[in-house]
Amino acid sequence: RSESAWARGAAVLKDVAPQALNVFGVFLLTMTIFPGVMLAWTPGDNSFFHSTDVEKTKKLRLLFQTLLIGTFQVFDVVGRAWA
Repeated sequence: RSESAWARGAAVLKDVAPQALNVFGVFLLTMTIFPGVMLAWTPGDNSFFHSTDVEKTKKLRLLFQTLLIGTFQVFDVVGRAWA
């Protein structure tokens, strides 16, 4: 073949560009929308993260949100690495 490596690479990139754009869009949407949605979640009344003391409840809710986002991030990385 007389075709250069650059020309073959460009042809491959042209073929995968639509799907790469789809993947980028999914990741962008997931990482911008989902953490914000998670922050709107509140612990239930019987949860460890709920208290009758207002100040303690604020601190526990912050811990709850931090654990939710941290768990999401860790398992997102693990899931991608494992796939």
